[in-house]
Amino acid sequence: MKILILEDNPRRIEIFNQMFQDMTVYVTEDTKECINLLKDGKWDALFLDHDLAGTQNVPSGPGTGYEVAFFLKDNPKYAPSLVIVHSHNVKGSTKMLEALSEIDNVYRGWFGTFNRSSIIDHLMGVKSFPETDLKI
Repeated sequence: MKILILEDNPRRIEIFNQMFQDMTVYVTEDTKECINLLKDGKWDALFLDHDLAGTQNVPSGPGTGYEVAFFLKDNPKYAPSLVIVHSHNVKGSTKMLEALSEIDNVYRGWFGTFNRSSIIDHLMGVKSFPETDLKI
């Protein structure tokens, strides 16, 4: 499985790499690179942070995860099978989820509550997540 992660926090990146160590994982903190990677290949899952480059609680716009969400809104053919918005910026992540509302299998997941087996089960088609915020 191929997992693309938009994240800038070194500790979170380490956790993601450990969680998915037996899979193809690519981490970027650059929104333009993330969009180009989505265009260039088929990804099974995408994890999106909102605030990047060490910022916190910034408004949505260029250079934030919202830029990638807005790209997918306009180009849904590039959306992976699973998209998880994992930002703690409530306003930013809500705006991202609104942009992604027409795409299937988009969830909010609070970082630190991810359960690897639930994510894999979802990707394998074994089960779906509840309609409420993702707490996996």
